[in-house]
Amino acid sequence: MAMITRKIFYYIISIVFFLSIGSVALLMSLPWYVSLSLLIISLIVGTLILIRPEFGAYFLLIYVPVFSHFIGIRLNVNGNTINKGLPFFIVILVIGLISICIRKASKLHEDSATKNPLSIPLIILIAYGMLTLLWAPSLGYNLIVFSLLTANVLMFYFFTAVIENEKLHRQFMWCWVFSGIIIAILTVLSISYNPQIAIYKPILNIGSYKAIFFFDYPSWKAWRLDQYRGHAIGHPNSTSLSLNLAICVTVGLLLVEKVKFKKIFLTVTLLLMTFADFLTMSRAGIGSFLIMGYVIIFFSSALRKKLFIYSIIFAICFGLMFVGSVIYSKKAAAPGLLKAAKKEDIVSLENRFVIWQKGLSVMEKKSFLISGLGVGNFDYYTKYPHSHNLYLSFFFDFGLVGIIFLIITLLIFIKLVKDIFKVIYIQRTYFHTMSLVFFAGMLAIGIHSLVDFYYNKDSIWLFLALFISTLKLTKDELGTATNGVTS
Repeated sequence: MAMITRKIFYYIISIVFFLSIGSVALLMSLPWYVSLSLLIISLIVGTLILIRPEFGAYFLLIYVPVFSHFIGIRLNVNGNTINKGLPFFIVILVIGLISICIRKASKLHEDSATKNPLSIPLIILIAYGMLTLLWAPSLGYNLIVFSLLTANVLMFYFFTAVIENEKLHRQFMWCWVFSGIIIAILTVLSISYNPQIAIYKPILNIGSYKAIFFFDYPSWKAWRLDQYRGHAIGHPNSTSLSLNLAICVTVGLLLVEKVKFKKIFLTVTLLLMTFADFLTMSRAGIGSFLIMGYVIIFFSSALRKKLFIYSIIFAICFGLMFVGSVIYSKKAAAPGLLKAAKKEDIVSLENRFVIWQKGLSVMEKKSFLISGLGVGNFDYYTKYPHSHNLYLSFFFDFGLVGIIFLIITLLIFIKLVKDIFKVIYIQRTYFHTMSLVFFAGMLAIGIHSLVDFYYNKDSIWLFLALFISTLKLTKDELGTATNGVTS
């Protein structure tokens, strides 16, 4: 009876919440038929997510790796549009988080036995990020960047809370594979069909504030070549990262899959993603892929039985994919990927040092070496889109607190990996194998992030959440097995 009462309460809260959302939509300065459509869609989709937050997770696993922040809302204040927007996935994320809170309050599901190891460091990071708003040079801009950081942290918590068992974990992995297929297809098509699509449409006016819906599909030309680099919706380097993460998940599923048809499907998918990865012409991305592949071969108990053979096969496939990408893209200069970038290239390491030096000089000039420039202020002061180094981005914006956060996070990772991998040197279960491939994926992120990205890269936060969730479930599985043997 108590369970039925809780479920009734659950449904009532869901309906009331989305009736409120629909009412707000009706009051917006939109045509009545648009408001009515929003009301119907919000009631159906929102109620489904509130009842089953897993539906929201399915959506995010497809949306975030593919579309990222290229669809959303930007604010125009007094005629000036802020160049960073709030991505559309935040709406789904908020609904999912409300569902998780209701689920935990009603105790409809049991929590994982293992607690989230990054809770305290992330709370400190968010609290300090909020504090840095006190010296924000442009409060509107800084609030947008801080909101993006908060959304990424909340997405991390959402996924670590919603993944409860192996069945759900497998379903999420297949979602990630399908997102990788979409990215790969878009990348292959972008070589011959590369439009520049930019849609900006005002949807709401309140005084001096204007909300603008945007969809931005950029075209990217290869540097030093009057041709395009392969990409999905985003920069080729980001595309390469997304493909690498999808590749490692695909390899994990392939290693544990028993059904012949699914194994064939995953193999074809793996080849497609690898081919697309080479079309991005990303040195760091392809280099990270190479290291990730050999780590999986060396540490996988299923593959290292024939370590030499699989290493040779991987090297041959690597070479064939590279040659195939050169032929398909018709880029005679594509082998330049094997050479170091020239000093004048904006992809060169020397250019990265120029970016980092400028950030450091701004910190010295404004006496922010200890406190940091503040959330979002590296790109605000230097006029670069981001710092092109994930680790330095924490230092530039958060100063000493950013360094401490990185050190604590690294120590937590080392402990987690050490505790898990000393037990699963031989992978016997699904979670054993997935822990390994996620470790390899995190290693690829770590290497690639030395020369690219920054702390608001949402696909990295999503993958981190799945990595932590996988380790948590592996640890719970090991604890259950130990208790079984003891009893």
